[in-house]
Amino acid sequence: MFGGFGLYVDDVFVAIITGDDLYLKTDEQTLANFTAAGGTQFCFTSRGKVQATRFWSAPAEAMDSPALMRPWAQLAFEAGLRARVKPKKKQRA
Repeated sequence: MFGGFGLYVDDVFVAIITGDDLYLKTDEQTLANFTAAGGTQFCFTSRGKVQATRFWSAPAEAMDSPALMRPWAQLAFEAGLRARVKPKKKQRA
């Protein structure tokens, strides 16, 4: 689909790697953090159209520091948890 690799933590989709770049999952609750930090959105072209995703880069300084990356990875994990499809409740007959 996007020509990269998907990263999962305990069956939760949290990031993609494409080329040398890491993009973390965002949602409505976390997107502002990534944009405020100067992140860039991952987009790819499919069938001649640019497709924007909910994956954004973390700050450059976080890429070289596990301690600085941890809060960004946590935000991605939380966004991934919220994105999981919740099972529908069975209706009683």
